Amino acid sequence: MSSRSRWLVFLISTPIVLFVTVGGLLGAPKPTAAQDFPNRPVFEDVLSLILNAYVEPVDMEKVLAGAMRGLADTLDTSSAYLLPDEVKTIEANAPQPAGDVGLVVTRQFWLRVIGVRDGSPAARAGLQTGDFVRMIDGKPTRDLSGIAGMRLLRGAPGSKVSLSVVRGNPSDPHVFDLICRREGLTPDQVIYVGDNPRKDFVGIKPLGFRTVRILRGNYAHLAADAAHEAHRRIHSLDELTSEFIGALVGP
Repeated sequence: MSSRSRWLVFLISTPIVLFVTVGGLLGAPKPTAAQDFPNRPVFEDVLSLILNAYVEPVDMEKVLAGAMRGLADTLDTSSAYLLPDEVKTIEANAPQPAGDVGLVVTRQFWLRVIGVRDGSPAARAGLQTGDFVRMIDGKPTRDLSGIAGMRLLRGAPGSKVSLSVVRGNPSDPHVFDLICRREGLTPDQVIYVGDNPRKDFVGIKPLGFRTVRILRGNYAHLAADAAHEAHRRIHSLDELTSEFIGALVGP
């Protein structure tokens, strides 16, 4: 496969709806009737809208898991919603592998490095506070909690762990340029999909990325000048066919 035949699609879309769910943190007492959520009707309305009006089929288990992650994420960067398997692992209190790379991470879109121990393997590899760990041994960190990430960074002494690291602000367009270099692509082989012409395309188009605007939600009817508008418009992600992508990025 030639490098020109490879392409990458970034889906960067402002959320169309915001949602929360009723849940409890580990060990927290159940709320009494007086403490019940007064905005529960809003929550139910949002669920109804997602089920009945979203433009594509919805996996409600994923939606609710995302809602609970978001609920915990709004508290602080150290709070996290844990999946049942993660809770069982912690409650089992099994000893962790002795090997430690010397990183302390927290969740901030990916896993953000907030500490590097002097003389540690991470320090010798050049990692710095503020770096973002995008993958651990090929596993994306986007949906990992800081707790799960720290466990994945441990191993037997002398073993190896592979990290994909981004240095800089992950929302900075130049970070996508770094990702392109890692994947062996040029910007004109990458499609960046967004929905808000006020901010989604003005920074990334000058770098050479191909841009697509999806017309949905609150931004669908916004007019945009040439600098803020994408190269192409679509109404559904289903329109991102092989033919469409080939016409935009070339063979």
